[in-house]
Amino acid sequence: MNNSLTSNFLYGLLLSLFLLNHSPINAQNASNCTDEDIQNRLDEGESPFEIFQSCPDIQLSQIYGKYYLGKYPIAYLDTLKGNGFITTDSRVTKIGASWVTVKASMDSASINVPGTSSAIGTGVLNTALIIAKYGITGSYFQDSTYSYAALLAYNYSKETGGNWFLPSSDEMAAIVQNVINPSGQMGALCPRPGPTPFTGSQCNFAYWTSTQQNINPSGYFNKAYIVDCMGNIIPDGEATTFETNKSSPYLIRLGCNFSSGRIPQITSISPDTVRTGENITVTGLNFNPYDNALIFANGVVARSISSTTTSAVFTVPDNARSGQVKLTISKKSSFYSEQSLTILPVPEITSIPSTGMINQNIIISGKNFSSNNDDNQVTFSGVSMPVTPISSTENSITVTIPLGTKEGFVHVISNGIRSTRSLNKLQITPLNISLNTTSIREDKTLTITGNGFSDNINENKVYFTGGAEATPSTVSTNRLTVTVPKEAKSGTLYVISNGVQSINSAPLDIIHRPEISYFTPQSGSSGELLTITANNLEVDKSVNRYVIFYQNDVQKGSALATYSNSTTLQSTVPQGLAPGKYKMSISIDNWISEKSESEFTVGNNDY
Repeated sequence: MNNSLTSNFLYGLLLSLFLLNHSPINAQNASNCTDEDIQNRLDEGESPFEIFQSCPDIQLSQIYGKYYLGKYPIAYLDTLKGNGFITTDSRVTKIGASWVTVKASMDSASINVPGTSSAIGTGVLNTALIIAKYGITGSYFQDSTYSYAALLAYNYSKETGGNWFLPSSDEMAAIVQNVINPSGQMGALCPRPGPTPFTGSQCNFAYWTSTQQNINPSGYFNKAYIVDCMGNIIPDGEATTFETNKSSPYLIRLGCNFSSGRIPQITSISPDTVRTGENITVTGLNFNPYDNALIFANGVVARSISSTTTSAVFTVPDNARSGQVKLTISKKSSFYSEQSLTILPVPEITSIPSTGMINQNIIISGKNFSSNNDDNQVTFSGVSMPVTPISSTENSITVTIPLGTKEGFVHVISNGIRSTRSLNKLQITPLNISLNTTSIREDKTLTITGNGFSDNINENKVYFTGGAEATPSTVSTNRLTVTVPKEAKSGTLYVISNGVQSINSAPLDIIHRPEISYFTPQSGSSGELLTITANNLEVDKSVNRYVIFYQNDVQKGSALATYSNSTTLQSTVPQGLAPGKYKMSISIDNWISEKSESEFTVGNNDY
C-alpha cells in the first residue's frame, strides 16, 4: 500500500515503539506524593517514572488512572525502564467498529495479518501490520464506507496528533485492570449495546485488541482476541452467541506510548493566524532552552530562532500549511497542540500570457488571490516596485505591464504572501511607433508617438539609419520629440525605451543641409555671374534660394539664386561689396548651409 499519510502514521507508530523500549532513566527527587500531588506533578510535565522514583512508598495504583498531558489516563508503567502507555478515556472511547470485515471475494490468505503478538509493547507493531494490510481507503471492505478497529487508531492519530495504536491483548487487559475496572466489579459498568450478553463471562462489554486470533473459515472476515470487563482475554466467537462481523458492537480503546523523560507540552500559539515568513511564539512546558523543532500540519519542519524552557519562537516557512503543530525535542516529542494554527494560503499562479507589450493589460490566472484588489500586488522582471492590479478575484488578476518590464517571471503578492512564480516567462514584445512626417530636414524636431516609452529622458534612445543615435528633447509615455542628427540617413528608425526595443518605423526621408563644393569664378566684381556646385539642393523650384556673402563671419550681402539642377545654382555677386575675401553659404527657404571652405575675392574695379 503506497500512501504518504499511512507511511507517516506507520513511522510514528514505530517511533513510539522505539521510545517504549529504549527510553533512558532520568530520576528526580520529589516529596509530594499524595494522589492530588501526583496529578499536579503530572500536569506540570513530570513523567510518571520521575514521580514513581521520587516517592518511596508509592503504589502503581496511585499512578494508574491519573491523567497525563491533561486528559489521558495512565494505563501501564514499566518500573525498570520508566516507559509505558496511556489510553483514551471514556470521552473518546469508540463503539461499534469491527476488527475487519472484508469483501466476500477475498480469500483467507489475502486478509490474514501474520505476526501480531499478545505481549505488552507489541500493540504499536500489531497496528502497523493491520494498517499496512488493509489500508485506509476502504477498498478491502464489504462496505466501502465502513471503518475498522485499527483504522480508528490511524484516524484518531490524525485528529489529535498522538501516535495512537490498537492495544495488543495483554495491553488491553492492562487497560481494563488498571484504568477501566481496577476494582474488578462485575455487572453493568459499561453495558454492551445489543440484546445478547457474553456467554463466557458475566460482563456486559468487551474491547477489541490488535492480536489476531484466526481467519474465519468462510474466508471473508478475520477474528481477533477481545478483553472483557474483568481483563480476561477471550477468543472472538467463543465469548458471544454470534459471529463477529461488521455489525459487531465491541468497544475500542486506544493506547499511546510515553517515555521516561518529560514530554514537552504546548499550551498556546500566538498569534494563531499568520502569513508565511512571520514569527509565532509557542508556549508550554519542558522545552529545550536552546533548540526546538516545530512540525507543521503538512510535515514541514522549522527550527526555533529563540527558546526558553517555556517558550520558543519560530518563523513560519513558505510551504507550511494550516493545522495543529507538534514540538519536538531530540527523540522526545509532544502531542500536537490542541490549538490550530491558521496559515493564510500561499497564492499560486497557474497561467500568464506568453507575450505582452508595455502598458498592455494582461490577466494572471491562479488561486488564493485576495478578492480585495488593494491586498494584491504583482512583480515584474526589471521593475523594482510591485504594481497594484486593475481588478482582482480569488482566481484572476488583471494588471497593466509597467514601464521597464523585461523578459522574466511574474509573481503575485497577496495579503503580503509571495506566490509561486509563473510557470513561463513573460516575453515583452517590441513597442509600436509612428512618425509625424515622412520627410524632414536634419537638425529639425521629429515627433515620435507610441506606447510604453519611459518618462525618464535618459532611458530613451532613438536610432536612425546609418547608426546615428539621439536622446529625445522631451518625453512622455506615448510621445517623444528628437532633433534629427546631421549623421542620420534616410531610412527607418527605431526606439529603445528602458531596454525594450520598438519595431522599425515607416521610411523617413532625411534632407541634409546644402554643402558648397566649389564655385566659379573664384574672383570678380559686383554683378558678375557665379555658378555654385553643391550637394543636397532641394528639387522644389518654388522655394527661395539665396547666396550669402560673409567677411569675418559677418554677413555683408546676399543675392537671389536660381535653380539649375540638383547640384547647381546660379547667382550674381551682390552690389556694394568692398574689396576683399568672402565666404559663401546657401539659404534655401531660410535654411542656411555651412560656409564654404574656399573664399571669393572681390576686386578694386568697383571703386
